[in-house]
Amino acid sequence: MKFEHSTLTIKAYKNINVDNKNLQLDERTNGELLRRFEFEDINKDAIEASYEDGVLSVTLPKKVYEGDDTTTISIH
Repeated sequence: MKFEHSTLTIKAYKNINVDNKNLQLDERTNGELLRRFEFEDINKDAIEASYEDGVLSVTLPKKVYEGDDTTTISIH
């Protein structure tokens, strides 16, 4: 998983081996899984992720802007 240029990319590989002789139809596929998500105003230094019991959890905190974001420009 990586976060670059406002894009979160999640890449995984699946290898499912099922030895079920009674299986009629197998819709699960093996191979690579790739997903991309676009975000704005993310604090990339505070991103956290965890993987537990087959569930991937990702926290992407927004940037916090403190104070006035106004810049005064002098005209000469």
